[in-house]
Amino acid sequence: MVFDMLTALTGATGFLGSYLLRELLASGSEVVALVRDPLATAARRVRHAVEATGSALPDDFDQRIRLVRYDLHDRALGLDRATYTALAESIDAVWHCAGSIALTEPWDQLYRTNVDGTRNVLGLARAAGPTTRVTHTSTAYVAGARLHGLIREDELDDSAGFQTPYEKSKFLAEKVVHDWARQYQHPVTILRPSVLITDRPVPLGAPRHPLAEIAAKMSLLNVEDNIRALVELTGSDTLRLRLQGDPEAMHNVVQVEHAAAAMTRISHSAPDRLVDTCHIVHPRNTPVRMITDAMHACCPRLKVDITQQAVAAGEAERVAIDVGAGISTYVTLRRHYGRTRYLARVGGFPDPPPVDENYLLSALTVPTSTDIVAGRVRSL
Repeated sequence: MVFDMLTALTGATGFLGSYLLRELLASGSEVVALVRDPLATAARRVRHAVEATGSALPDDFDQRIRLVRYDLHDRALGLDRATYTALAESIDAVWHCAGSIALTEPWDQLYRTNVDGTRNVLGLARAAGPTTRVTHTSTAYVAGARLHGLIREDELDDSAGFQTPYEKSKFLAEKVVHDWARQYQHPVTILRPSVLITDRPVPLGAPRHPLAEIAAKMSLLNVEDNIRALVELTGSDTLRLRLQGDPEAMHNVVQVEHAAAAMTRISHSAPDRLVDTCHIVHPRNTPVRMITDAMHACCPRLKVDITQQAVAAGEAERVAIDVGAGISTYVTLRRHYGRTRYLARVGGFPDPPPVDENYLLSALTVPTSTDIVAGRVRSL
């Protein structure tokens, strides 16, 4: 297999990855997307994911993107020696965006994907040579259980512990990146996005952002069998979900279109230090109360209350919390994220527009009934 000089990208069929691929192509890059699926399936998924971002595919899309099936869990990425060598010799940039984002996935699976997988991708970067630009996608949530105060970009601190196994796995992945960079004196950029969203409708089969996932689960309350079950459990056709937390809690949510453009802009410049970490966040946090109000407006059968008092959850509430798969954990945050390194790397790049009530309503648009199969959200 012969490659031209190009950018290797993992995670191209994911929510963020599809927007990154769009931006890379728009900037003139040629990309090899490392994909899990058989190539014919992956080609359809990549094309659909990029189209779902709202951008028309460039006329030379098929010429500027190549697909290589790989195994993130394998040290050699599941590639034979000839393919691995040819790929490494032709890469001038490696962008690692793949990983598990399941907040409560079993620890061994999270570690294998997010920690060992990062180590395996760095092996490709090492084989590619010392001038290869390396960009690692992390998360602002490596801050873990530090609920208040300012989180600086140059901090990597686990002293407060973590709220979910996912956070810990991404923290350890960053540690792997730091150790690798020091060992080989190879500069790396680490990008830490917060919660990424869009107000664009998400087509069926396209990767979804967290609020769209919530909207899909909320829509289950409108399924007739579930309404009957809810009435039997609670005596009402409305679910009141009470969560113990901080009524003044805030989240940082940022538009994926802005985040991907800023991240791509950063990746095209070399860091001026061995490991340069940038928060990809909105300059203003969003009150959790605003998010829960938008949820209620989109799905009147659901009312979320956040209280400082301990909650004796009923059976229906426990089921809803389990379906949320860790989301209920994040109703205690009031922290802010520093942007010093980000601002230095993006230059005069404008800030994103506000995330207001109308934006959240669009982001939480409930899927149509065709997205529901036998009372469950389809796994896409």
